[in-house]
Formats: sequence, C-alpha cells, structure tokens
Amino acid sequence: MTSRPSPARLLLTWLLLLALLAATLGAYALELGLALSLAIATLKAAAILREFMELRRAHPTLRLVAAGSLLFLAVLFCLTLADVLGRPGGTGLSQGGSAGAVGAPKSKAEGG
Repeated sequence: MTSRPSPARLLLTWLLLLALLAATLGAYALELGLALSLAIATLKAAAILREFMELRRAHPTLRLVAAGSLLFLAVLFCLTLADVLGRPGGTGLSQGGSAGAVGAPKSKAEGG
C-alpha cells in the first residue's frame, strides 16, 4: 500500500498551480508570446504528473513510459504545427470570426 501525500504538500502544489494560472493570465494579457505560455503549461503538467499522478514515487519503468509518452506527444504537436505553418498562403490559421476548419467554404454572411 502506498502512502498518501501530506496535506501540506498538496496545498503547496495547489498554490503553485494557482500561481502558474496567474502567470498564464498575465502572459495572455501582456501578449508575451506562445513560448512563455507553453513553458508555463509544461510546468503545470509537470506539477500534476509529479504530485497527483504520483510519478515522484513510481517505479522507474513507469517513469520511463510516462516520459516516452510525453516525448511522443511533443513530436506530434511539433509535426502538426509545422504542417499548419507550412501551408501556402499564410499561417493556415483561420483569419476571422469563423471558428471553422482551415479551408472550409465561407458562409454567405462572410461573403462566400
């Protein structure tokens, strides 16, 4: 049977997550860029993995599987971003009030 984390450690993790949430909101409000937002998100994910998923006390094999999964996910995100940014005619991201898919036909209200 594994021991549960202390309430003090959980409280510190919760306060850290709240501080990182405030940093995320500040980075958005000040338009500090995508890289900082991704770094903050990585720190939040690491705190959750470490404390709430208990990887800190996990078997080394489980840690290796978790790290490999995160690395694979990062590669998929990078390849998707490279595909979207590499499309001809701009960034490939929607440019207006439409939340539709890239390359979707415009509605009559949008002039399509």
